[in-house]
Amino acid sequence: LKAALSILRGADPVGVHAGNASVTGFLQAPTSPAPDATALLETDQISAIVARCIDVIAEDAASVPLRLFDVSGKMPREILDHPAIELMRHINPIDTSTVYMTQIYADLLSEGNHFSFLDRDSTGTPINMIRLPPEEVEVIPHPTRIVGGYEWKPAGASRSEVYAREQIMHPHTRNPASPYRGMGKLVRLRDQILIDRHMRSWRLNQFKNGIPTSMVFKINRGFADEAAWERFRHETWDRLRGVQNAGKPMFIRAGDVEVITIPRPTDEELAFYE
Repeated sequence: LKAALSILRGADPVGVHAGNASVTGFLQAPTSPAPDATALLETDQISAIVARCIDVIAEDAASVPLRLFDVSGKMPREILDHPAIELMRHINPIDTSTVYMTQIYADLLSEGNHFSFLDRDSTGTPINMIRLPPEEVEVIPHPTRIVGGYEWKPAGASRSEVYAREQIMHPHTRNPASPYRGMGKLVRLRDQILIDRHMRSWRLNQFKNGIPTSMVFKINRGFADEAAWERFRHETWDRLRGVQNAGKPMFIRAGDVEVITIPRPTDEELAFYE
């Protein structure tokens, strides 16, 4: 496969790298959002602690004023009239610069990627930036330019929109597994977050309701027919549960039955899960 890619694309190492990355994408999907991105975003939405941590960092970073300087001369000279400065003064009709920059940093912290659609005028100058949710955007690989474009599919939509590389601004964080997408802090905390969600929604409720001590009987001997098995099963259950047979011992032959006891959680375990 590498030889074929080299022949088709010449000796361009960027093309070979992009081809290899697209092949490994079948295993790690480096161009697509994390498969559990929705669960991670739900954690950001419902967890006051997670949301506050992201907000504090994003708001602090967004509050730093951005200035543009011309350093071609002997002394740096601040530029006050430039398309980039004008764009920062007017991001779009509804967002201020600080609010929009906060969204950028929050996307980078949580998902590791930020996607902005650049609305351009007739001269090609960006006049608006519109945020695209990172969990709805996929990167389209290119054999020599690495990124060939972006595909946006809004949540619940049946169709997607494809944009050229020049139409999307895509800052992203470091990701050792992919040249196409970044990796946010929430993604890096995936296991702990998902375990915590499952513990809250399922395991803790079970413990609170009181899981009884249980025994698993592994039957090693055979039975003549189904009726004999049912008889054994009912007699065992009656001896363990019945009021009349309460305290009655149950005798089994060595090697016939293997009993595994599953104890109830201790107070320390319950406190840990809480």
